[in-house]
Amino acid sequence: MVGTFPPGLNPPSHKSLVIVDDEIAYLDYLGDLMTEHLACPVHRFNHPLIALDAMRKLDVGVVATDYYMPAINGIELVTRARAFLRDVPFIMITGHGEELAARGFDDLPEVRAILHKPFTWQALATEVNRNWPGRQTPFISEP
Repeated sequence: MVGTFPPGLNPPSHKSLVIVDDEIAYLDYLGDLMTEHLACPVHRFNHPLIALDAMRKLDVGVVATDYYMPAINGIELVTRARAFLRDVPFIMITGHGEELAARGFDDLPEVRAILHKPFTWQALATEVNRNWPGRQTPFISEP
């Protein structure tokens, strides 16, 4: 039927998931799985400054960013991006859990979740959907 989407699938979203991680193999792994399981564009960046520049031109729904990266860390990425990504939620990905737990995020309400490496793709998909703007989440199928 024209104008319908198969049962169990949500229609594609115009908003994008942005993933920022300097570990290219991990970035590719997450990006491939999110592309396969979510009905939204997925943009991958292995350098936070390039991601910042590109996000100005994208319709961003959620950003998942690594904490520890070269040039700037994930907190600085959120701080800089908040100037032009109003109300966009961020998911912080980290292998440095104690450092982030000690810091807290009261001053960064954009950070809505923290995922500690290693985590499953389902955990990221769940957080993306929980924090997706609007009522239509990009689930293709339950993670």
